[in-house]
Amino acid sequence: SDHQRLADIFVQKGPYLKMYSTYIREFDRNVALLDEHCRKNPPFANVVRQFE
Repeated sequence: SDHQRLADIFVQKGPYLKMYSTYIREFDRNVALLDEHCRKNPPFANVVRQFE
């Protein structure tokens, strides 16, 4: 059934959802930390820009 398939997906992807919830919960703090380190370390900021 559709409900069983949906449940199977949640069971399979559960660990990823937990990781994502941590990412979202800490997002603002991590962005502020990244900004701070980019200001303090221009070579690091250049590498970050290359990855964006």
